[in-house]
Amino acid sequence: MSNEDEAIELPGEAELDAIAIRIDSAADGFTRATDIRERLGGVETPIDEAIMAAFSYFPRSQDSDKADGYFRPLVEYEVGSNPTLVQQMPEWVLQLWEECAARVKSAAARARLHDLCFEAKRGDAREHARKAAEAYIELGELYPSSSDIQYVYLDVALGAGRNLGRALQLTRMKGLSELAGQVIEVLVRKADYSLNDEKAGPGVVLRLIRPLANDREGSSMSERLLVKAREKYKDDVFNTLSVTEIQLNSSSLDEATRERLRREEVQALLDAAELATPITTLMHLEDAAQRARQYGLRDLLEIATLRLQNMAGIDIGLVPIESKIEIPIELVHAEIDGIVGDSTWQDALERLVIGEPPSGRIESNRQRTLDLQASSPLVATTPVSIMGRDGLVRKKVATDDSIEEFHLSQIEVQSMQLVGSIRIEALKKIADRFGPIDEIELVAFLSRHGHVPAGVARAIARAFRCFFAGDFEGAGLRAVPRIERVAREILLKMKASVFRPPFGASPGQYSGLGVMLDSLHNRGLDESWYRFLITFLTRPEGLNFRNELLHGSEDDVDQIHAGLALIALLYLCAAVHVAEPPNDSASI
Repeated sequence: MSNEDEAIELPGEAELDAIAIRIDSAADGFTRATDIRERLGGVETPIDEAIMAAFSYFPRSQDSDKADGYFRPLVEYEVGSNPTLVQQMPEWVLQLWEECAARVKSAAARARLHDLCFEAKRGDAREHARKAAEAYIELGELYPSSSDIQYVYLDVALGAGRNLGRALQLTRMKGLSELAGQVIEVLVRKADYSLNDEKAGPGVVLRLIRPLANDREGSSMSERLLVKAREKYKDDVFNTLSVTEIQLNSSSLDEATRERLRREEVQALLDAAELATPITTLMHLEDAAQRARQYGLRDLLEIATLRLQNMAGIDIGLVPIESKIEIPIELVHAEIDGIVGDSTWQDALERLVIGEPPSGRIESNRQRTLDLQASSPLVATTPVSIMGRDGLVRKKVATDDSIEEFHLSQIEVQSMQLVGSIRIEALKKIADRFGPIDEIELVAFLSRHGHVPAGVARAIARAFRCFFAGDFEGAGLRAVPRIERVAREILLKMKASVFRPPFGASPGQYSGLGVMLDSLHNRGLDESWYRFLITFLTRPEGLNFRNELLHGSEDDVDQIHAGLALIALLYLCAAVHVAEPPNDSASI
């Protein structure tokens, strides 16, 4: 349904009454909009579609941006949604919803239709809020359910917290104080019951308490309930943290109490880490360190950090996953022969870095990331912890964008391992066919574009010599620092800022490699090669080779890593040209 649909004439009174009866029939015995939608039957007319749309929205999570509104569509696309956003529905649809809201009898239908009209600012918003809140209270009173089916019982219990929370929100937004007081009374009563309800659980309890704690009048009533919840769930660190989170969000807390709760929160994680398995211990200690840093609790931060450091090298039970890809040997030989050729070693080295990088083209890699999201949505949205070579976590990936970036980097790493091994065989074959390559000629080749000083070129030539002699560690240790140097030289030639002067007690220093690569990218560095450089060298989501190597975490540099470092250097030396247009604004 689109907001561009042409207006539909609404049916008469008798037919509107019949539609309301149909909705009530679908809602009989059900409280969730999704269940009502399934029972409404087929869609044969635009009127049917509009009614179905009313029950095709989901409540947003409690931590969603309030500007988004209470309801989210069944499906949201980059452009548009299904159904259309409530505020963008055609006028005739909103009018139909309002007519039905005035006729339906069931609490679930009244709550949904009046709330939709309130969200759409249709008619008397205060009256719609009042009627929706009253219906939500009726739904909240359904807990405890008489059903013996556990999932039905829990569904009603969880729905009570959601519905009563929305009722309190509506009454506060429209200043319905007396009705708000009624909602608070029901929330307190149901929360008290849930704390002694063995068929409920922390999800039910906390969903009932949270609206009280976030309310200016309900906050004081929530304190007793939260203390009971802390005691009830004291043996489960995750539930303890959930209770503490609610307590800390209370506006009635004084600073001393807030400080005490923060300490208890971090200490709970430290205590839980003592009794957990190695992998869970690692997770608890990381969480404790993050919260201690956020709260400014330096003593607890030091404890968590020291315990994390002591876990370096401990087997935490991770299992490596390997996969094999078979490539016809004739294709490998063809690729290598296409690079090496039969002209000169200079031409061969240039062909090594012209075209797509070892990590592949960014366009195809992004498409593979999208394909993963479509084929394996759970894998594509699961948060990830990225481990360093020392067994400690380098980065936690939790947001949608960062998870997508992680999977893109992993696709690039896979390509580096496959394509990179072929390129490195080509590099070795260049040495076999044309070697030994004269060092003076290699220096001239590396410095011919004017942005690689002769001394730097000689150091790079020594890295090549190590690689050809089989000293891959020596090659890596010589090559990687020169990648940073050549990147800096390019930026200097482009008249870009790469040095931060001293300020106060802070010494002057050059920008780091990651910052310089970003700066080169902003000035025209090929997108795919930029992705190769950052994924290979500087990003925890990728190989992070520069940081792992120079910080001493790489104990054994193999020929693939050393070869990729030389390819990165070759690209910056031989494939990058710094153009200087008349306005002195240099670009690549």
